[in-house]
Formats: sequence, structure tokens, C-alpha cells
Amino acid sequence: MDLVEYERLVKKAMGMGADFCDVRVVTSDGFRLNLLQSQTRDMASSTSSGAGIRVLLGGAWGFASTSKLTDTALEDCCTIAVKLAKNCASRVKQADKFKIPDSLEFKSGHHVVSTRGDYEQTPHEEKINAILALDKRTRASSPAVKNCAVYYHDNLVNTLLVNSAGARVEKSIGCISGVIEVTAIEGGSAEEGQEVFSHVGCWNTIDEEALDVLADSAAAQAVRLLSAKPCPSGKFTIVVDNKLGGLFVHEAIGHACEADELLSGNSVLEGKLGKKVGNEVVTITDDGSVLGRFGYSPVDSEGIPGCRTVLIEKGVVTAFMHDLETATRMGAEPTGNGRAQSYDSVPIVRMTNTSLERGDWTRDELIADTRSGIYCQNWVYGYTEPEKGTFLFKCKEARIIEGGRLTNLVKGAALSGKILNILASIDAIADDFGESGGMCGKKGQSVGTSDGAPHFRVHNVVVGGSEE
Repeated sequence: MDLVEYERLVKKAMGMGADFCDVRVVTSDGFRLNLLQSQTRDMASSTSSGAGIRVLLGGAWGFASTSKLTDTALEDCCTIAVKLAKNCASRVKQADKFKIPDSLEFKSGHHVVSTRGDYEQTPHEEKINAILALDKRTRASSPAVKNCAVYYHDNLVNTLLVNSAGARVEKSIGCISGVIEVTAIEGGSAEEGQEVFSHVGCWNTIDEEALDVLADSAAAQAVRLLSAKPCPSGKFTIVVDNKLGGLFVHEAIGHACEADELLSGNSVLEGKLGKKVGNEVVTITDDGSVLGRFGYSPVDSEGIPGCRTVLIEKGVVTAFMHDLETATRMGAEPTGNGRAQSYDSVPIVRMTNTSLERGDWTRDELIADTRSGIYCQNWVYGYTEPEKGTFLFKCKEARIIEGGRLTNLVKGAALSGKILNILASIDAIADDFGESGGMCGKKGQSVGTSDGAPHFRVHNVVVGGSEE
């Protein structure tokens, strides 16, 4: 079936009383490979396809999906979606119902986006050999390196979208992501180095030399950490690198700016629109329109174009990320952040490419201007409680700053505190920029996002403890 045939399903739903309807058809091809102890394990190739039909009727949603793209299956799916919407509408309180404004602008015409590459032309053996070469490379880098684990995943997703408000979209986006973990052992001590990789496009467009650089970095980190001392605890001024800074932006700020979290009372930024929450040097954005970044979303799963949304400008909360429903409920414009994992998932508010904007310092100036503190690099894990406004991040490695100079290498630095306190305590931001991409999970769905930041400095951060 083509777009015209799917338009027929939209007309069918509208004829049954729907106020709004969208049809999203997705086909996906994927490949997964896990490498451990120089052996390829858990390899899998997959193909899936199906359609999701969503109906808004009487102020309530109905959604149905099918993995069968036959005329009969799609007709039945449409009927079920309408029935579910009617059923839901009869049970939803009048105050909780909503209507999508007629004034909204969707991507119209036959809009085609492609970062396809030649997915079908690349044999799996080529990818397998490249991953095995990474393992060999890390093992040859040092006698202390004893193991390399590589977790690789790629897919090509083709999407067709039509809705009753004029959206007509076709997009084909390939992406690659993974993790390289290197273990070094020496004198009874074991340490792990880690790097993540991500790429928009298919294998034939990836820079294999960039993967070599990441493998070298992971191996060097593991070996370095063998001689690192435990990080001291207390309150410190810290300088944060691009990767750890990006994690903070994503986990602490990004999730708190997702409008569905605000509507459910799960964000520390509830009631803060238009209010100052951070130092004036802090500006944070989300932008799905940037080609090449892993959260690239030129048109979201609802037909809204991706765009640059300034979430915090000079320390003031200026906007939130929205899908159709949250924008309608909050009297805002949708921002292109309504994203669904697959055809059988409903769109929800998700980040795309979330970043702290550049400042006017250099990294070296930040360190030289810090008389005493810790330079924190990369991350092991991180989580936040957006409703409480608290966070805990574990960084991979760190160096003590003494007299404006980097000195002893330390490990095990755990950073904790309150999100709003950190925003207010960032006093200097560098003019560089770095990012990493990966899969972000929320409400059972996983989508690609990237987070980025320059180096920046924060005062009075709790290291190795918790803030009262």
C-alpha cells in the first residue's frame, strides 16, 4: 500500500466520528552482535513491519496496531482504534478531555527524508570482521588488557505517516550504536575502560577510523585506572568534561523539561516557566533537526517538524518539550518531540539532541582559574529523580586540580546534589563542544538521543556523599 491507500484509512476513521486520526506504517531491518572473550556471541538479524492507527474522538485517544499490512487487517485495526476511542471517551472526565487545534501545522506534501545508505548491500561478515578487529586492536595495546567486549547494534527504519490534518511524510533513517568495554588486569587489580559510539546512517557511511580511536581510548583508560587512587570525598569545585556534562544535561535537565513529566507532577521545573533557575551563563536547547546527531528527528512520529527549542535561556526556563497532547493541554506549540519506538508504540514526549550551549572560556582557562578542585571525566552511570530535583552521577575517572594544574589521577568519584543548585552554581562554560549518542528508555520505549556540552565549572558539588 502507498500513502494514498493509508489516506483511505484516515477517511474511514473520520467517517466513523473521529475528530483526528493518524496512520503510521513502519518497517525495520536490524542487526545485533555481542563480542566477548574474542568470540562473537548473541548475533541476530531481524525484520519487522506493521501499522499503528491512532484516533482522537470525544476528547480521548484510541490506539490499535497490527503486524499484518493486508487491506483486511488494516481495516480491522482502524475499526478497533475508533471503538477504543469511543470507549475511553465514555469513561474520561470532561475536564480531562482535549481537542487538537485546527491551527496546528503538520509536515504536508510528500515530504521525504533519507539517511539510508546501502544497508542491504553490506554483508554481516564485514561488520563482524570490523568488530573482531577492534578486539584485536585493544588486546595489542597493552599486556594489561585481558578482555574487550563490544555490543553493536544497527537498524534501518522506514516510516510512512499520514493524518487527518494534512501530514504526509516518508522517511528512511539508518543508525548504528554500541559500547566498547575494555578490561585491564595487573597485580590483582582490575579496571574497565568504556566508550560509546553512535552514527546516523548505515555501515557504508561510518568512519571505521573513528571506531579505532574509541577502542584505543577505552583501552588506555582501563590501563590508566590501574594506578589511580580513590577519589576524596567532600564538597568541591569541579570542572566537568563534555561527556559527563552531556549526561547531566540529559538526565537532570532534559527529563525535567519533558512536558508529560510536568503534567504528571514529576518535574522539579513545574511552575518554573519564565522563572530564573540558573546562572545567566546557562542556556540549554533541544533540537531534532540537526542531521548527523544521533537524536536526528526531522519529523516526529506525529508529523510535526523537528526544531530548535530553547528550554533554558540565560538561566531562565523559557519552554518545554511537547507532543500534540501536552502542547494542547498546556496552551503551547508542539515542538517535534512526539516520538514512538515502533509502529506498536504510541508517541510520547522524548528528547532528541539536548545540549548546553557554548560559553567563552577555553578548557585550559577553566582549569587554570580553578585553584582547588576536581576535573571529572566521562561517566559510568547516572540517574535523577526529576520530581525531587536530585541526581547521582558516577564519573569514570578524575584528576585533582591544585593551583590551577591537573595533578593526581583518581577514580570512584560519585557526584550528587540538587539540580537547581547545580544550575545556579555553574559559573563558567568553555567554547568547545562534545557529545555522545545512545538509546534512552522511558515508559517501556527506547529511542535514539544525543546529549552534548562544553566543559563547564560548578562550585560546591558533593563528591562521594549525599547532599542534605
